[in-house]
Amino acid sequence: MIHFVNISKSFGSQIIFDNASLILDREEKIGLLGRNGHGKSTLLRMIAGEEQPNSGEIRLPSGTKVGYLRQHLKFNHKSLREEVAAALPDTGIEGFREDFKAERVLNGLGFNAEDFSRPPSEFSGGFQLRIELCKLLVSEPDLLLLDEPTNYLDIVSIRWLEKFLAEWKGMMLLVTHDRRFMDSVSTHTALINRRNIRKIAGNTQKMYEQVMLEEQLHNRTVENEAKKRQQTLRFIERFRAKASKARQVQSRVKAIERQGELATLEEAEELDFYFPEKNFSAKKLFAVKDLCFGYEQSRPLFQGLSFSIAPFDRIAVIGPNGKGKSTLLRVLAGELKSHQGQLNAHPDCVIGYFGQTNVSRLNPEKTVEGEIIDSLEEKNRTRARSICGNMMFPGELALKQVRVLSGGERARVLLGKILASSTNLLLLDEPTNHLDMYSVEAMCCALQEYGGAVIMVSHDEDLIEKLANKLIVFDRGQAKVFNGRYSEFLNELGWSDEDEQAKDLSLNETKRLSKKDLRKMRAEAAEKLRPLDRQYEEVEKQIIEIEGQISRANKEVLEITRDGFGDDAVKLTREIKRNQAKVEDLLNKLEELEQQRNAMKKETLI
Repeated sequence: MIHFVNISKSFGSQIIFDNASLILDREEKIGLLGRNGHGKSTLLRMIAGEEQPNSGEIRLPSGTKVGYLRQHLKFNHKSLREEVAAALPDTGIEGFREDFKAERVLNGLGFNAEDFSRPPSEFSGGFQLRIELCKLLVSEPDLLLLDEPTNYLDIVSIRWLEKFLAEWKGMMLLVTHDRRFMDSVSTHTALINRRNIRKIAGNTQKMYEQVMLEEQLHNRTVENEAKKRQQTLRFIERFRAKASKARQVQSRVKAIERQGELATLEEAEELDFYFPEKNFSAKKLFAVKDLCFGYEQSRPLFQGLSFSIAPFDRIAVIGPNGKGKSTLLRVLAGELKSHQGQLNAHPDCVIGYFGQTNVSRLNPEKTVEGEIIDSLEEKNRTRARSICGNMMFPGELALKQVRVLSGGERARVLLGKILASSTNLLLLDEPTNHLDMYSVEAMCCALQEYGGAVIMVSHDEDLIEKLANKLIVFDRGQAKVFNGRYSEFLNELGWSDEDEQAKDLSLNETKRLSKKDLRKMRAEAAEKLRPLDRQYEEVEKQIIEIEGQISRANKEVLEITRDGFGDDAVKLTREIKRNQAKVEDLLNKLEELEQQRNAMKKETLI
């Protein structure tokens, strides 16, 4: 058991934790929620010993081995295999090391056999961080601390890591903006909120609902107490000079002094997205025909790629890293010239481009406000300040120079520049990497409401499933268009790396499956899953319907309790509690169905 006892931590005038406590029990895997800047990474650094609390203590049992993914990279061996294998725990048998475990993790995180003999220093920065993650996983720590482990992984590696962590037997504390990933590997959820930490057994949805309900009740109590306080003050004022009421007046004065005034909860600062759209009336915004590009002409990243973009299209570009996803967006944005093929943009097509390399083009000497003004069609400082506020640079923070901003802050400035101009086609390359879970949800809603088209590179499977109606898939050595949702792609085709894993499993048991056999298995599995999917959708509908009833009843309670808490309010409160219990039962049923679906998918190799 690991115990955080009355932890307080501040940076200057900014208070991060104020007497916060948390218990992490054996084999608990905790997904850690909280807005950016609320202390998630700070908490992990304190556990790892890289930060110290101002007061309080962190109690770790003697001999606890803590594994923490650090950003400072240091390699001590000549080859990748040796570097990772050196992190394996001692087997107790002289000269024997379980190198196969290192190779399994390396394969899962995107390295192939040809990479094993290469020096670690030869790999790119993103792949060097993967090497550190491999070393961390094979070292088998008692407590695993993971801070945004998916940021440098592609979608296939994330799917492998998800399965690996789901089977992890030790304690874990995970920070990630990928909600689906967190829910799939965590047993518990912890939330950093209002300088404290709370933990529940269950997923993010359960935590959000519980906190929302409690905060609604708190604010309702504040409202009711304020009314009673006003009534008391009116009584005191009215009868203060009346001798016969002196005792009652004095009693009420003392009661008010003892009680104090309950404060309304302060609103949490969060990003606010709205992508302004440029009017467009034609059927086609953009057309791509037989597109080909490679940094070396003899080794194209993609070729013969053709697709069209209509208004309201939501296209996700997905696949392993290093295969050409970001390059495709750069070609579409006009930053790179294709070797062959045609790019035909409608004359009224206006592009907004968020690229991974664009952040470096911000002027380091300019202020946040100055960068936003540069992108406004009309140089309006009031409008610029409004966008700065939406991107969490309110007031004087808008006057900070770009050179002093962190990588995440610069990414927010770049997003602000896109919000400053009207577009009808957004090209977004990993726009959620520096956002917290709340901001990812806000961006998803804004993109759903956006009136133009969106092409987005992402490895967030939940975001892809919610948004995309079409995919450009980099896999099997080529880029292909898939007309359908991500779940349909997984059922019908799936990833080639997972095909290989399925083949290996089958070979160990009986014989190697052919691609035709695998497709047949997937089709049969999809057929078996349909009844469960229908049940899942029906339960979701019931939850939404009952939550609507709860919301309406809460509003009605607020209305009828303005003058006191009568019989009708009591009945409604009981109804709310009954409905909340129903929702809790339905959420448990939903979780059971999800487990059944996952078990069936695993069993049938989907």
